[in-house]
Amino acid sequence: MEIPPVERFQFPDESTSDLGANWEKWKRSFQYYLDGRGIHQDTRKRALLLHSAGPRVQTIFETLDDTGNTYASAIQSLDTYFQPLVNKYYERYRFRQIRQQQGEAIDRFVSRLRQQAAKCSFADSDENILDQLIEKCDGSRVRSKLLEEGNDLTLEKAISLARMLESVAAQERDISSQQDAGPSTERTLRVESTWKDRQAKSKGKPQAKKPQHAKQCSRCGLEGHGPTDAKCPAKKVECNKCHKQGHYARMCKTKSNGSKTGKVLMTEESQCKQGECLSKSDSEYVFAVNHEHATAVIRIGGVDTQVVIDSGACSNIMSQQEFTRLKHKGMKYKSCKVKKTLYTYGSTRPLSVVGGFDTEVASEGKQMTTQFIVVRCSGPTLLGRQTAPELHLLTLGSVREDNTIGRKELIQEYSDCFSGLGKLKDFQLKIHIDESVTPVAQQPRRIPFGLRDKVEAELNHLLEADVIEEVQGPTSWISPVVVIPKKGSQVRICVDMRRANEAVIRERHPIPTVDEVVEELRSNWMKHHDQ
Repeated sequence: MEIPPVERFQFPDESTSDLGANWEKWKRSFQYYLDGRGIHQDTRKRALLLHSAGPRVQTIFETLDDTGNTYASAIQSLDTYFQPLVNKYYERYRFRQIRQQQGEAIDRFVSRLRQQAAKCSFADSDENILDQLIEKCDGSRVRSKLLEEGNDLTLEKAISLARMLESVAAQERDISSQQDAGPSTERTLRVESTWKDRQAKSKGKPQAKKPQHAKQCSRCGLEGHGPTDAKCPAKKVECNKCHKQGHYARMCKTKSNGSKTGKVLMTEESQCKQGECLSKSDSEYVFAVNHEHATAVIRIGGVDTQVVIDSGACSNIMSQQEFTRLKHKGMKYKSCKVKKTLYTYGSTRPLSVVGGFDTEVASEGKQMTTQFIVVRCSGPTLLGRQTAPELHLLTLGSVREDNTIGRKELIQEYSDCFSGLGKLKDFQLKIHIDESVTPVAQQPRRIPFGLRDKVEAELNHLLEADVIEEVQGPTSWISPVVVIPKKGSQVRICVDMRRANEAVIRERHPIPTVDEVVEELRSNWMKHHDQ
């Protein structure tokens, strides 16, 4: 097996205090390389050392005194150059700044402490690492357990206890997530017991009493607070049943009219896929229309499916049976998490949500990616008011009869308005001239020979169209012509009027604001409407 060569020695950019540590790491890697290749010849080892270290180390090596002729003397010279740059007091400062990051394993934290402690020249590294572990660990639970051991605590014992608490915390999170993922028939607020509570229970100490207001809140239905508590999540929420502010629909005391005009898709409580709890504030209403007159066939994940277009549904709904049928037919989809609570029209009981998936839907050339929510029911598939308009299957708002005519018909009907240049007739514009301005006769700009014939033809065309007039005799104002080539073989003739415009007296007219324009349009519309 071929052993790859060692990478060149990298000089640190941020701090020279890392130079010695980096050299020790590189030197160790180089020694492993020599052992792996079985190189023992002294001159060859010396040559490979300088070659592998790179040009920058070679330049430093050439400036050193007494480098000798052996591999050991070369190593000693480079060690002497790199090692004095280590400042143990600065390294100790950096050691004191190390703290355990959120989510970092205790073994990784201790490993970083050991690496930095090796640069600090501590008399007792384990004692300093233990101090830093207690002070800078993430979480008071581990710190409390370590302090309880007192003076008998050692670094090995502290690491063992921290590992145990870390493992217990991970197991508690796993058990809690499994409990939260399962269906619940009662809406209760689960309160996690702390480690001190479990310790008190193991020692036979009485548990703390539950708060007196542990009964169900009349606003949100949760426990742990009263209806007057500022932390109640329903305090500023509008009820979806009576549309009053201050409570959820499930806690609404308004009597239901018992209307069942919408088709009920599902009963029972809503469940969440992949173990996530549903947010009661993220709720939507779904209900079916008369599907005999509002059906369409679209492609869902590549499979033709008949759906009901529901302008009142906030989401796309599919039954579990229909989802299984389309999946067997090869529907392409991607599962996703659902955090919505769905209610039927006029109901306070949520639907049972199985999960959701993202897929591509297409209809008559229109294609998009959307989400379907799968519920445990046997009703038709509903296409909501967000997806149906995108597929041009539903139009929201007033519909007006289209009486517009096409472009060709418009040009034919008003052909006199689309012929010629649109010259203004029976009107002569008067330009106010400042007589005090001295006329300027500018030198003409030379026209390239290749464009002169085109310019002559364009001037004749403008003369025939009565756009310009030919001047006979002397004139006091002369402005140069600027020729702009157009696509094809034509040119555009422009005149540089900047000097001539200096003699024009401008007429000042205030530009109307947006509010003034809107008000004028409204007034004109009202006058027209009254007529």
